[in-house]
Amino acid sequence: MVSGDGFGDGVRTFSACASTVDLAPFRAGCAYDHCVANRPPVDCSSAQVAAAECGRAGACVDWRPRAAGRCPFICPGNMIYKPCETKISTVCGMDSFDKNSSWVGEGCFCPDGAKLLEPGSSTCVSKCPECWTESKQPKYVGDSWLEGCEQKECLEGGRVLASAVPCQDEAANSRCPPGVRLMPAPPVPLLPGAIGRAPTCCPPLQCDACVHKGVYHQVGERWNDTASRCVLFSCGLVGGRAAVHEAITSCSPFNFDHCEDSAEVVYDAQGCCPVSCQPRAGPGDSPRCRTFKTLEIVRVGSCNSSELELGHCSGTCQSSTRLDHARRSVVRACSCCRESLVEQRSATLRCDDGTTRSYAYDFVRACSCLALC
Repeated sequence: MVSGDGFGDGVRTFSACASTVDLAPFRAGCAYDHCVANRPPVDCSSAQVAAAECGRAGACVDWRPRAAGRCPFICPGNMIYKPCETKISTVCGMDSFDKNSSWVGEGCFCPDGAKLLEPGSSTCVSKCPECWTESKQPKYVGDSWLEGCEQKECLEGGRVLASAVPCQDEAANSRCPPGVRLMPAPPVPLLPGAIGRAPTCCPPLQCDACVHKGVYHQVGERWNDTASRCVLFSCGLVGGRAAVHEAITSCSPFNFDHCEDSAEVVYDAQGCCPVSCQPRAGPGDSPRCRTFKTLEIVRVGSCNSSELELGHCSGTCQSSTRLDHARRSVVRACSCCRESLVEQRSATLRCDDGTTRSYAYDFVRACSCLALC
């Protein structure tokens, strides 16, 4: 505003409003800031305030280009600087403003024909979006996006079409035996220290299974319950769905009176029906060969089973050694306690990654003293 102050000819720059605004106080302030106080950062303030007064008086003063780059006006986003705008930038969806406003001033505005994307935004768009995502992202007609477990599409008029994310095609059912459908797999237990699991739109699937006391059994699987030894459970299909079947074992008549006080009753491999009497081992005797059952959890790699009933053999068998004088040799007769009846069983293992796999094993139903050691 003062000759030689870097603003060019201040009198000529502000001549448009010299007749309506008293510029003397601003000129004096500018001279003091520049010449006496020598404070370059505030050199622009007097000119800025003077230009604002001129604007309120209806005269636009575009003074910054004459400041030789000393007073830049930086605009955010893609907004542009305008020294003499008569109205504020319109906002998408909020087109009302006072068209009769005579306000004149400098600031950051959208280019002609553009609007602000939203209130408080510094993004100008030539076309306003029709739709918005839940995270406030703009979308235009024809745009599609994934949000949560829904596929969404922007339609005319700001309408949003939402549809569930497809999870699996019908061909996946070929993994299951004929007539058995895919069903959501049971949730995998959280690892120690975990506070939760990430949500998933498409849970893992497995062939439809039977659930017995919280344990999943595949179609065709058979099992016993130690609490109901005379019931044989199996998993079969009823109306296309897996269902638990129960078969009660019928035992042959058994006269317990035939067992002496010193004998014990021997039950079948299922532990349901009595089949014979066996003398109890004396204090110094080793237990005779018999079948023992245990409940164990089988682990294969990273996969675990539920508790499985396993059978094994343990006990003593007869052995003898005699001298054959005719052959002048020692004749030895040995027998081993080993399995005499084995049943093929299967179980389902659950893996740490949420998948399942089949596991086949031999279940020892009966043990005997056999010469094959």
